[in-house]
Amino acid sequence: MRLSVAALIFIAVVVAILFTLPDADARVVISELLYNPAGNDNDFEYVEIYGENETVTGWYFEGIDFVFPNLTIQGYAVIANTPHEDGEFNDFFDAYGVNTSFEFDGSLKNTGELIILRNEKDEIIDSVNYGDWAPENHSIEKVDLNGYSGNSNNWAESIAGGTPGQPRASLNDCDWEIRIKMNTTITVNPTWQIVVEKVKGGRANVSFVQYIENAEGQIVKKYDEQLLDDVERQRTSSRYSPDVPAGDAYFIRAGISNVSCPDSNPLNNAAATMIFVPSPEKGKSNESAIKIVDAPAQAKFGETIIVDVSVYRGDTAKYAISAFVNGKKKMTETKVHLRTSFVNVTIAIPILIQEDCSKDNEGSYDLIVEGFGVADTRQIMLECEQKVISEIISEKKEQVEKNERKFNVSIRASEQAYANSTINMTLDIFNDKTSRKLSIEAYVSRSGSIITESKKKSVSLRAFEEEEIVIPLEINAKAAPGMYKLRAHILKEGRKTPMKVTKDIEIMGEIMEKPAVHVEIETKNLSVQNEITEAWQSLKFNETVYESVNERAQQKVPLILISSLALLTGILVFKKV
Repeated sequence: MRLSVAALIFIAVVVAILFTLPDADARVVISELLYNPAGNDNDFEYVEIYGENETVTGWYFEGIDFVFPNLTIQGYAVIANTPHEDGEFNDFFDAYGVNTSFEFDGSLKNTGELIILRNEKDEIIDSVNYGDWAPENHSIEKVDLNGYSGNSNNWAESIAGGTPGQPRASLNDCDWEIRIKMNTTITVNPTWQIVVEKVKGGRANVSFVQYIENAEGQIVKKYDEQLLDDVERQRTSSRYSPDVPAGDAYFIRAGISNVSCPDSNPLNNAAATMIFVPSPEKGKSNESAIKIVDAPAQAKFGETIIVDVSVYRGDTAKYAISAFVNGKKKMTETKVHLRTSFVNVTIAIPILIQEDCSKDNEGSYDLIVEGFGVADTRQIMLECEQKVISEIISEKKEQVEKNERKFNVSIRASEQAYANSTINMTLDIFNDKTSRKLSIEAYVSRSGSIITESKKKSVSLRAFEEEEIVIPLEINAKAAPGMYKLRAHILKEGRKTPMKVTKDIEIMGEIMEKPAVHVEIETKNLSVQNEITEAWQSLKFNETVYESVNERAQQKVPLILISSLALLTGILVFKKV
């Protein structure tokens, strides 16, 4: 049977692809990531890989900067953000008690990103495009090391701190705890919620029971078992508010009755809390009351006024009091919580009247204080300041923008540069409201290879100051052409982890010098001599008109120029004759 040309081409393409794939027997995988360690420090981030007797010399990551040295992987290897650093609890070893000599540059994004492992031939060995798959200080681990890394279902949340350099936590092991969430323990109307929360493990179905017993240990209220289905991290129940006799103490008891995984710690499967339901004192009313005792009759927009309020909380589960000015629209609201029942108190409540000055908004408003199901109201006149309204708005906007301004650094530089030349890196620094000192380090690199000397500089900034810093970087003459990154590390005084900013730059081959050409022309005709001189001057160039890295091509440049000039000389002589 004879194959068609199209079939032969198809077979050739398939064979070529197969021969370019990495060796399937030489398997190295990304096995664990901790991208959001506890706190705001990146020093505790790490990436773990797993391999079996595989040489990874020259392999590197994309997403973080790290190139493997001369190394053979046997089991687990960990690459940390900060393996070791002087001081207490500021590096990988302090956090996990695990030693590693591999340190990557950059950081792992908490919101997720693509991490790629490539071999020395730039072939993709493994990759994971992770998201925010685990809570703070919990790593994500690959469930099946032989499975597909691009499948999010093949990744699972690990225990707190993860398991760097070790096999992943048991798939079946879990730990769930229960607690009772209450606003107050002395109240005439007790309310609470049941919270179940995962300590470790995966998703689970969790059931709980609860009941109320009096001081004598007798059960006065029992609730049906509740099932919380497919809980990922935490689940809070609806509110419970039983009707129990006043004047007694009670215990609310709750416990986990069933979990769909083996719970390794039964000690946190039960919770209890005591409450007291008081009886109203003799002569005390069960009805709540609110009365405005004193308040200004008029005020200006942007002012803060003080309102004196007499408050009595009776037999009610509500405890919040709200005070605000209401007219054409509701102004800023102030809230106060009174959790003690059957007491009469006077409270001074501050209310900020919003900066909303205009002639249309001036006039009478309602000053309202409400809570416990009751309220009191007074009238208040609001008017503008004497300042022009546009000035008020402009000043407020400028102050808000200034206060909300954040510390920021950006890089400006040419898109291209040449080997054996100097490129100026310009850092635009915008400071926030804090005066600070900065230590800056700048260089150009690619895949861990630095092609410039590292330049360091210190600068002091006042609050909200803007600074432009130019750092000249000399590019190595042996730098290979290609894409590189301009890098600047900015360390704030008192901080351990620098802020890192980068910019892509293309490095071109070294600029070749223009060949030196010396031509002497003799003629007895002076006018011809002058025209030749003018023509030669017009051939002089101020810019590079020809550039080549080929020596043979360079050698031909003088010959071409001399031949062109000789031809021009002959034409001019012929014209004069």
